[in-house]
Amino acid sequence: MEPLPARDLRLTLDPKELGFETTAELEPLERLVGQDRALDAIEFAIAIDAPGFNAFALGDEGTGRRSAALAAMRRRAATEPRPDDWCYINNFDDPRRPRALRLPPGTGRRLASDLEGLITGLASELPRVLGSEAYQEQRRRLLERLEEQRKRFFERAEAEAERRDLAVLHGPQAIVLAPKRDGQLLTPAALAELPAEERKRLDDAREEVQDLFEEALRRFTEAAEQTQEALRELNRSTAKTTISYQLRSLRERYRELPQVLTFLEAAEKDLVHIIDRISILAEVDAEILTRTLATEEFQRRYAVNVLVARDGEGAPVVEEPNPTFGNLLGRIEHRVLQGVLTTDFTMIRAGALLRANGGYLLVDALEVLRRPLAWEALKRALKQGELRIEEPGAELGIVSTVSLEPEPIPLRLKVILLGSPLLYYLLAAQDPDFGQIFKVKADFAPTIPYSPEAVREYARFVATRCREESLPPFDASAVAAVVEYGARRAGDRTRLTARLSEIADLVREAGFRASHAGVDRVRREDVETAASARRRRSNRLEEELHRQIEQGILLAQTRGEVVGQATGLSVLALGDYSFAKPIRVTASVSMGTRGVVDIEREAELGGPIHSKAVLILGGYLSRRYGRDRPLVLTATLAFEQVYEAIEGDSASLAEVLALLSALSGLPLRQDLAITGSVNQAGEVQPVGSVTEKVEGFFHTCRIQGFTGTQGVVVPARNVRHLMLDPEVVAEAEAGRFSLYAVEAVDPAIELVFGRDAEEVHRAVGERFDAFVQAWQKLRAEGVPPSGMDREAERPRWAADRPGPDRPGPPPDAAG
Repeated sequence: MEPLPARDLRLTLDPKELGFETTAELEPLERLVGQDRALDAIEFAIAIDAPGFNAFALGDEGTGRRSAALAAMRRRAATEPRPDDWCYINNFDDPRRPRALRLPPGTGRRLASDLEGLITGLASELPRVLGSEAYQEQRRRLLERLEEQRKRFFERAEAEAERRDLAVLHGPQAIVLAPKRDGQLLTPAALAELPAEERKRLDDAREEVQDLFEEALRRFTEAAEQTQEALRELNRSTAKTTISYQLRSLRERYRELPQVLTFLEAAEKDLVHIIDRISILAEVDAEILTRTLATEEFQRRYAVNVLVARDGEGAPVVEEPNPTFGNLLGRIEHRVLQGVLTTDFTMIRAGALLRANGGYLLVDALEVLRRPLAWEALKRALKQGELRIEEPGAELGIVSTVSLEPEPIPLRLKVILLGSPLLYYLLAAQDPDFGQIFKVKADFAPTIPYSPEAVREYARFVATRCREESLPPFDASAVAAVVEYGARRAGDRTRLTARLSEIADLVREAGFRASHAGVDRVRREDVETAASARRRRSNRLEEELHRQIEQGILLAQTRGEVVGQATGLSVLALGDYSFAKPIRVTASVSMGTRGVVDIEREAELGGPIHSKAVLILGGYLSRRYGRDRPLVLTATLAFEQVYEAIEGDSASLAEVLALLSALSGLPLRQDLAITGSVNQAGEVQPVGSVTEKVEGFFHTCRIQGFTGTQGVVVPARNVRHLMLDPEVVAEAEAGRFSLYAVEAVDPAIELVFGRDAEEVHRAVGERFDAFVQAWQKLRAEGVPPSGMDREAERPRWAADRPGPDRPGPPPDAAG
């Protein structure tokens, strides 16, 4: 079989095909490369005005989801009007339930400033008005009239007391009537010496005069209450006149906003009520009034808490990097006042939902799910179309302090969530609300098709990065190197990676190196140096592996032939870097009935896909060799010097060949590494990371020395995925390293056995026949074969002669 030509090993782009000398000639890129499907979905989601049409942008990190979503939202937002401002104001009837105030954009801060000026003005004006001569004159007249009424009410009682020889004594608590004679009070002894008739006359007189005084007191009390109410009304009318005068300009300024006029009217009533409350015996204490109006509590009572004020033009675009419950919905803050936690409407703070109300919100889905209560709160707000700002503890019913219940605010916005494909499909399967709230799926592909248009957009992307970040322009050879790097990261010569963040980092590093070297443009060697440096920063463990191969610690063979041993390739993925190492795949066979035993699975190191692949090997053996004979086989497969978990089926071709070698007794070439998956029909299926696997064996051969016969057997369907380093391609062109593409097991047999496939199959068949004959002979002699010494350990099928109580093996049984 001929090795693959060098042109099939790597994509090489001719800079002359690009049609420009440097990226300075190119227009900036305005749309994300190759993501038309996802971008159209986002444009649709933000354009349609219907509930539930929020979007979920799914894709790998670095594919430009965030920047594309933000760019689309900003373009749309720039054409839309500014949404309204939102404020909270005091509910004077129930301060625990603040009222939401919706204002035209730009009005909130102005209203808050006007109210602050109003209260400041009233704090100085009210004490002055209530201490003015006009006010004091009205007050004096009311009090003088009350004094006149008092004299008039008590004159008759006092005159009657004088006529009845009773002295009027004004005690601290009551009026006392005492008998007198000749203007002198009678002592108790003198009173006792009076005749009984005289004492009775005095007692009767005292009772009658007492009644007169009580009647006078009652009438005076009524007059005092009337006067007090008149004084209160004077206070109220004076205060209302002053307040109304101060409010007149505000009412005129906000006459087009009935909700503001309603608030001003409520504030006016409350201010008058405050003045009335601090009146003491119908008298306003100027000092108390001044102190009251100067307190922070009084100032806050009439403040306007501006939660969202719209500045600039267009609708808001908000990105929330830390979507906690409070950061999304808003929060109610508290302060310690005399050792007690207190709050009021001025301590309500807006969250991302309210800041984005009337516009667009971008949130990372995984970050929302990580925050307690945030996901359910976000869903509830979007479903109900309103925002309720509340304490997080209220959600769980554990709030112990008195808090607020702000009036809900209507929501109208579009939300775009960012997340991985796995997260999207998990939410779609497990959350019944998800599909009703996020109806638009914007699927960002990890790779894009390689085409002249895609190459041109790649070049424009590089030009954009150079302009925006003040980097030197890239010449055509440098852009060609960037495109080749993109194909390698995609793992496919017919595609380019869509993870443009990696490409941007490469552009930045190459630009830095060119600038540091003092050249005016970035060349291919700058890009290749940057790519090599990025690899070097991550491949310490790969170099450690190469050291172990060089020292013979890791057993790797690149020469000779061995029976029952093939060279497989295992990929180690370490975050952003992956590399391959050679592994010895060994097989041993014997007569028995256990079939193919996977040592990795028995040791609980094999994953389910690897275990499935081994079972498929049994199916291949059964199909190829078990049609006319029972497979009396116990075979073990092992990956030597592998101590970590094994997953995947890419070693199944190597396992098949090792098994066939062990069965036939024919040796396998050790200078050919093997990768590929096998199905039961013997077809070789493609595997992942084929480039890394080829390069892994290439480095092993380089360490141990090239012989000119070494190479790797890969699935034919993987040829398009080869994007090998130029070093590997150069050795292949020189004939010192080769790659072979196979579509089935038989061509692979001919390569690694170095003989015709039928010869190998015949040798394997003869070995199976020998096993069957030996097993039947042992059974006939009554000697149980190994593993068959107890009836309880009989296999699922046996090679006994078929009978009514012992059926024969199924035709394709593999054990």
